[in-house]
Amino acid sequence: MNYKTNPYYARKIFATIIDYGLFLMATILYTMLIGSPNDQGVYSVNGVPALIIPTLWFLYFIIIEGEYSNTLGHYFLNLKVVQTNGQKISIKHSLKRRLLDIIDLFFYGIPALITISKTPNNQRLGDLWAETLVVHKDDVEHIKKYFNNEK
Repeated sequence: MNYKTNPYYARKIFATIIDYGLFLMATILYTMLIGSPNDQGVYSVNGVPALIIPTLWFLYFIIIEGEYSNTLGHYFLNLKVVQTNGQKISIKHSLKRRLLDIIDLFFYGIPALITISKTPNNQRLGDLWAETLVVHKDDVEHIKKYFNNEK
């Protein structure tokens, strides 16, 4: 692909902080409300109720992102996730992107920062595998036009 996207480093970082911050707050709140404390006063959720946490992660990061092409963090910072040709992503794309979050966000996001800064279209590992881009919402139409005229 020859289309060069703007990296929007700060926006991508803050969107990730917002998204995982919201998820962490929801997880803590859920654990405090539903869980029970141990001898040291640390709350935990066990058994079937513990499945709510990964279910919320799946709904927020996979389903919502796949359906709306962004999460709340991306939305607030005017970012969208699109296929590398500018088309709307699917839930499959979102799943592939997010399965590599564990690697991308390991060591405070350093792997993601390295791949974003070293790849031609500023993609992290999850984006490379899913063939997606995180772009400013105003750039989506420019990317689509580029690919329609490239033929």
